[in-house]
Amino acid sequence: MTHAVLNEIFSSYQGEGAFMGRPQVFVRFQGCSQRCRWCDTQAALPSKRSIFRVEKTPQSMIFEDYPNPVTPQQLNTFLSRFSDRFLSLTGGEPLDQIDFLETWLPTLHPDYEILLETAGTHPHLLERILSHIHIVSMDIKLPSSTGEKSHWEEHRAFLEKSLQKKLYIKCVVTEDTHDDDLFQLSSLIREVRSNIPVYIQPASPTPSFNDSPGQKSLIRQMNLLKKEIPRIFLIPQLHKTMGLL
Repeated sequence: MTHAVLNEIFSSYQGEGAFMGRPQVFVRFQGCSQRCRWCDTQAALPSKRSIFRVEKTPQSMIFEDYPNPVTPQQLNTFLSRFSDRFLSLTGGEPLDQIDFLETWLPTLHPDYEILLETAGTHPHLLERILSHIHIVSMDIKLPSSTGEKSHWEEHRAFLEKSLQKKLYIKCVVTEDTHDDDLFQLSSLIREVRSNIPVYIQPASPTPSFNDSPGQKSLIRQMNLLKKEIPRIFLIPQLHKTMGLL
């Protein structure tokens, strides 16, 4: 597919993971096969959307609407509005539009640094564009947190492929996150590469979700994980606390 269905393009500061606080341009792709119960981008879940929005000027939070889908050339024209050369491909799930990514990414100026934010469940798709990606921000979806099925085999394969690039892991926890899932996460990191940075992210409340972990739960969860994961961090969503996009 040489066209993409987008949700929005805007500039802000990275609010999660290893590059928290870095200015970035975010390209949010439409569509995701996951239905995590704490998802904070519900509008990006359906695969179809007739319009998307683009920030008029960087960090203005003022948007214009445009029709979907877009070509690689059109997307590059929109990106020319922004001076930052650090791109976050987010969603939704960007890899769900792999044919477009495979066509579009080679057309980007080599000055761009590309961060892929992904659920980490499509290793066979990742390898098609990995040469054009600089950093992989991989989610590990704990089934007791998401309310969805487990993806441990897919996560392992995805993680192993991602080792070729700069890599960090994000993992959202809730009040209901099971210890068994935390042990499984620890085992996976230890067996693949123990020094991968892992960012534990307390689930933020949304209009349809109010099961954020309390202080005692977070301390207990972190105490379990830090025994096995040497580079582990507990960090909430910065952009939520600062009122950023």
